[in-house]
Amino acid sequence: MAETMTLEPTAAESAELQAQISHYLAEMKSLNEQMARDQERIDMLKSESRVITAETRVLMEGLQVALSELSAA
Repeated sequence: MAETMTLEPTAAESAELQAQISHYLAEMKSLNEQMARDQERIDMLKSESRVITAETRVLMEGLQVALSELSAA
């Protein structure tokens, strides 16, 4: 029959592990905040792109009308 061995970390090891966990949690929080800022920027750029696309369509329609008028003249 196999024996089960349980090891408990020393106080120093436990403190080091806790410090590492805290470090990684802080890093995760920072990365999540950066992702949120990036998403806000992405959303803003998408919105700007939609406005530019709409303005471009209006300009293209105007140019097509002007071209049609020149062709008819």
